[in-house]
Parts: sequence; C-alpha cells; structure tokens
Amino acid sequence: MSQRNQSPAAVRAMLSQETGEVPLVCLVLDHPTLPEPYRFVGSKKPLTHQGHEFIGYPFGGEFPADSPDTVSKVNLVIDNVDREIVTTLRSISEGPDVTMFAVLASSPDHIEFGPFEMKLVNAEYDQLEVVGELSWEDMLNEPYPAHQVTPSLFPGAF
Repeated sequence: MSQRNQSPAAVRAMLSQETGEVPLVCLVLDHPTLPEPYRFVGSKKPLTHQGHEFIGYPFGGEFPADSPDTVSKVNLVIDNVDREIVTTLRSISEGPDVTMFAVLASSPDHIEFGPFEMKLVNAEYDQLEVVGELSWEDMLNEPYPAHQVTPSLFPGAF
C-alpha cells in the first residue's frame, strides 16, 4: 500500500541535481503501558512535528517495499546509547507499535512519505544496538468471514 503524498517542494528536491532540502525520517514507538511515546528523528537536531517534540537519535532502517504480492517486513536498528529503550522492551509483554514517516526539514508538519504503522517483532539487543523486525498486521491469514455459523454463536440458525 503506497502512502505517498509529496509536496511540490519535495518533488522539486527529488528531481533536482542539487537541493537544500533535507528529508528527515521520524520514528514513534508506542505501547499502552508507556506514559508517553518515544519520538525520534534521524537527525542531530530535535524536531517539532505537529506539536510533538522528536529527539534527534541515531537509528536506521528502510521503508516498506511497495509490493502488492507480499506482506513486507522491515528491519530497524536503533543505537543503544541510552539503555532506556532496552529497559522498556524488557518491561512490556508484546512489541510496541511503530510509526515511521518522512518530512522535510523546511516543512516538518507535512508528512511527505508515510505514515507506516507496524509492530516491532523479534527484537534483539546488545550493548551497541537494538535490532528488530517491523511487521504489518497479518491480514492475509485472518479467517473470512470472521465468525463461523455455529449453534453457539447463531442459535436461531439451526
């Protein structure tokens, strides 16, 4: 599923040979047990996006593939410079929800690419980095229709 709504400034920047525009990738880690989501931006400077402060933090990853045939999985690597992320991952029972999107530094409130909402699964960590896999909700293997017609669910049908 493509989530592309680039502004004219972003299109000009992508098509020009040289540009002063800087694309920034934003990452939000959220879980119901967290008092506040973690908000990171792939930059040395903090960023304010729609009233929320994103901390400049080193991380890497890629956006999901735009393929209609498969459910893509994305690798995410977050530097483990602050042990708070590992402590949080140890304290929650399931992986946090992850939202990724890109903005331009000149217009941080307009999302240029995304947002992509996924779940962090298979997270591993060591003293240098936290490595995890981001996955979409697997809708392809959900039963359809959601309910089976059985006497316990539909007593008047039998």
